[in-house]
Amino acid sequence: MEANLEIAAAEREMAAIRKELGNIGLVSHGYVQDRGPGAGGPCYQWTRKVKAKTVSVALSKEQFEAMRTAIANWKALKGAQVQACKA
Repeated sequence: MEANLEIAAAEREMAAIRKELGNIGLVSHGYVQDRGPGAGGPCYQWTRKVKAKTVSVALSKEQFEAMRTAIANWKALKGAQVQACKA
């Protein structure tokens, strides 16, 4: 009987994780930074690892906002992955 309760609890937890994952949009790794005003105006940057090398790309403000959301989604996805492994 106790095993059935544990299974039911794990199934509820997995259902909640699946629901959370269904709401995640675009996903990306790395990090973005607002480097403040530069010589030509604001400067936004996305940095990540590619084949053990650090790669940085200049972004527009719109790209910066989109990448910031995508990276937050990546972190939420990683958190859900850890949570699923514990279930």
